Amino acid sequence: MALVGFVPEPNCGRGTVGILWNCLTTILLCSWTMIHNIDSESSKHYKIWSPVRMLLIPEGEACVALLRFVRSWRLRNAVRKHRGWDAFTLRQAFLVYMAGIRCTPSLELEDLPDLIPRYPNELGNALERFPTDSMIQGRSKSDTIAKAIATLQAANFAVTAAFRLGNHASLSLLEVLTAGYVLCGLIMGLVTLKWPQGFHEPFQVTLPVPGTTKLEPSAEWRLHRGRQTRTYNASFFDLPMACMTVLFTAVHLAAWNYPFPSHVEMVAWRVACLVDAVMGLLMLVFFRINERRKTLSKRFGNMGIDVVVVFSYMIARLFIIVESFIAFRAAPEEIYQRPSWAAYVGHIGS
Repeated sequence: MALVGFVPEPNCGRGTVGILWNCLTTILLCSWTMIHNIDSESSKHYKIWSPVRMLLIPEGEACVALLRFVRSWRLRNAVRKHRGWDAFTLRQAFLVYMAGIRCTPSLELEDLPDLIPRYPNELGNALERFPTDSMIQGRSKSDTIAKAIATLQAANFAVTAAFRLGNHASLSLLEVLTAGYVLCGLIMGLVTLKWPQGFHEPFQVTLPVPGTTKLEPSAEWRLHRGRQTRTYNASFFDLPMACMTVLFTAVHLAAWNYPFPSHVEMVAWRVACLVDAVMGLLMLVFFRINERRKTLSKRFGNMGIDVVVVFSYMIARLFIIVESFIAFRAAPEEIYQRPSWAAYVGHIGS
């Protein structure tokens, strides 16, 4: 198979810059949809590390978004069961879950399903004091249209890639890498489509509670919440995370027979993909099952096996990212062939 270096933008077909631009814009747009935080002094570290996590562990961020959606959905349904709260929305539930609403007196709004029936006089009509969906969206830095654009860009990339493969037109390594981000981006785009994004500060809500009244959840509810949290973290989260890790790595393994510039790079790519999958699953074990982690620490002493796992995972992931770019120095000529209809599909990039 003929390998070529840099290819300028032609009148028809594709060029190196066009592929780079299309892939980078898709990755950035997919990554951008992952940021759903409340901006504050305490979230500065989030703004610094979130882009790093999105680029290195997109499958983890996609699972976190799915977990937030399920918890917000269940919170909304639990609150709606009580009189006077039947208009409680999913957007409000997500804002509660993300600490986007601060109350006076101070209380954990995730305890609302327990507090409302226990304090019916104080909280029976308190929903009127909460920000409406329009108020929440007005304070958000982005809207549904902007997220829809990002989702459509990811969907367009996926359709175009599938069409090329169906017509036996090769993909570049960078497009294979981007396909993994598209997989995560489409999942996140669907579950976060109506979520508020990028608040400067939380809403302040004053509840009509006498100064002598202190709202506290029942002991039974605190036990229930603790049990539910452990269930979400240990059961609900682990299976999707394991599946996403395998799927994300499987996308890269699809380039098993890609004509790499050298035999060493081919072997290194295959090894990195396998290491990525194995170490990703091991990280899930170490960081989600604390009891087993303590047992392993006692068994292996201070070997720092968890550090070795994380380091190996990051090195493998970084190699995959870097190799996706440097492989353009000698890429198969077929990646620059373009199906005729693809030029007419609207998207950002080439």
